[in-house]
Amino acid sequence: MIYITTYPITQRINPMRKPLLTTAAVAAMITLPLAVAAWADMMPELSYEPPPWKSGATIVTLNKDDGTLRVSGNGPMDDYDAYDLRHPGNRAPWHIPGVYYRVINAVAPITAAVFEEGVTHIGDWAFSAEHDLRSVTIPASVSSIGKNAFWNNHDLKSITVAADNTHYCSVDGVLFNKDKTVLILYPGGIEDSAYAIPNNVTIIGRNAFYGARVKSVTISNGVTSIEKQAFSFCQRLTSITIPGNVKTIGEDAFADCPDLVSVTIEDGETAIEDGAFYGCTGLTSVSIGNGAKRIGKKAFLGCRSLMSVTIGSGAATIDDDAFRLCEKLTSVTIGNGVTHIGAGVFSRCKNLTSVTLPKSVNHIGEFAFAECDGLMSIKVFGNVRYIGESAFAGCDNLATVTIPSGVTEIKHKMFFGCRNLKTVTIPKSVTYIGSYAFMGCPSLTSVILQNPRPPEVDSYAFIADNWNPVNMNWSRTDLYVPISGFFAYRASDTWRVFGSVKPVGVTRFALCLLATVLMLSAAVFVAIKRLRKLS
Repeated sequence: MIYITTYPITQRINPMRKPLLTTAAVAAMITLPLAVAAWADMMPELSYEPPPWKSGATIVTLNKDDGTLRVSGNGPMDDYDAYDLRHPGNRAPWHIPGVYYRVINAVAPITAAVFEEGVTHIGDWAFSAEHDLRSVTIPASVSSIGKNAFWNNHDLKSITVAADNTHYCSVDGVLFNKDKTVLILYPGGIEDSAYAIPNNVTIIGRNAFYGARVKSVTISNGVTSIEKQAFSFCQRLTSITIPGNVKTIGEDAFADCPDLVSVTIEDGETAIEDGAFYGCTGLTSVSIGNGAKRIGKKAFLGCRSLMSVTIGSGAATIDDDAFRLCEKLTSVTIGNGVTHIGAGVFSRCKNLTSVTLPKSVNHIGEFAFAECDGLMSIKVFGNVRYIGESAFAGCDNLATVTIPSGVTEIKHKMFFGCRNLKTVTIPKSVTYIGSYAFMGCPSLTSVILQNPRPPEVDSYAFIADNWNPVNMNWSRTDLYVPISGFFAYRASDTWRVFGSVKPVGVTRFALCLLATVLMLSAAVFVAIKRLRKLS
């Protein structure tokens, strides 16, 4: 799947430009016919060969009157490529895109596919995207059905398999392997609102329910694998509960199911693969039970209605962009066991206000919480060893940050543009602060450093205003340092630009005593200098 982020056109139109828009609309109306003609000229020429067609060891004929396509012969059909209007490649010769039907009178839409006894193999992609196809009849001789042979047939209502076929069977129009352990295809045109997967099924095959009209699916406890794109584009599916016996939820398995509201994944060692629930724009809640192995890249990306996520204990990895652009997400609960928070995992979750990461987390990736405008607090424990670049960039409401004690470097732009950040505590382990780490943090008033040796600092780490190296006035920011490193910070060209350098870990009395000693030392130094002049 290609992941695309789109934005409403209203975000890009200036309402003050109505005359310009009107002119543009009129111009579009005038030029549209010309554009269509130009498009037609650019389209590849359609070399249409009328039936019958030869396909491997079979002959394919089409009855123009009723739209029945018949495959006969002894042996396998050829395999074909996925059809692409711009790059037809090795396409099935009987597949004619709808745009051409009106100009080719020799062909009719295919409404039924009948395979006669003797055919042994139905080719890859042979009948994909035949949107008028309503029925398929498979004889006993067919021993293999190629990849995506009947993919994306929205109106397909039934598949009938001969009872004596030793490889396949059908039940109520649904295609299975012979022993009914693999559900191969649930026809997209079936109008039933609910379907219960039989108990002996262990695998829901690739694209099995792709584009199906079903609203509710009950997954039996025997299922162990939901394969790639198994439920993609199920426009009416509203909720799903996945039993703990399921070990794999495949790539894009439930992607682009806009009416899917809730997902429950029960306790079990389940791996949620990349893009599994990508673009489920109606999804509001997700509950992932204990023991989940991983949450893959972009697993819930773009679920714009998602408000709460609960991840049980045991999940080891939340991969890159897993919850990015979940703009209504307000609550996240992550159980102990998660060790890796990938790049961009919660970026642009604008309504997320607080996050507590478990003690098991040791890695926070680049941009992990970037542009979480509502984030006010985040609790991170000391086991974290790595926080990536721009991890908290653009978190406008973040006020207080304590960096974990295991982190050794504050990376490039880590807190870039955190305009309300007031206090940051930097542990003893930090030895380097990277470029623009605190750029655009004009509210920063307290920096607490626990390392008695001043960390190395990039010259642009503390620029107050974005891209304005002249404005480096930190006179209102106090620097709190260990007493043992007080003089080292005072002597540092980098750190002495702050408003004041104050030692910590000493009592008020000791602080007054230190000030007195410093004043006396200065007075003695001046006196000695004068005596030398007199002598």
